[in-house]
Amino acid sequence: MYETLEKNLQYFEMFKDSLSRYDYLIHIALTKAGNEKFLLHNDEYLIHGCQSKLWVKCSFENNRIKIECDSESLIILGFATIIIEVCNNRTAEEIVAFDFDVFKKFETDNGLLSGKSRNGLLGMMNRIKMFADCIINSRNAKF
Repeated sequence: MYETLEKNLQYFEMFKDSLSRYDYLIHIALTKAGNEKFLLHNDEYLIHGCQSKLWVKCSFENNRIKIECDSESLIILGFATIIIEVCNNRTAEEIVAFDFDVFKKFETDNGLLSGKSRNGLLGMMNRIKMFADCIINSRNAKF
C-alpha cells in the first residue's frame, strides 16, 4: 500500500506550483475514474460535510474491499482516486492496519483544499476504515 502511495506522492511533488498540481489532479480524475460513476449518485453513498458532493461505495468481494467514488469536483475526484488507488482491492486487515494520516502529506504540505473539501476526503477515509472494521467484526461475531 505504501509503495503505491509513495509513487503517487513522487508524481505529485514533481509539480512545483499549485496550478500544475491542480492540473495533475484533474488529469487523474479524468483518466482513472470509472465510466459508470453516475450509479453512485444517491444518498446512501454520499459523504456529508464536503463542499462538493462526494459519493463513495465500498463493497466486499473475494475477501477484498472494492471502492468506487465520484465527485462534482475534479480536484476532489483526483484526490479520491489516489486514495482508491492505494486502498482498493485490499483485505480488511490491510485497511485497518494502514495509517491514513499519510494522505495528509498530499494536502497539508500543499494547501490545495479548503476545510470543507478536506472534510469530505476525511469522511471518505473514515468510511473505508469503518467498512473494513465491520468486515473484521462480522467475522469475529459469535452467533
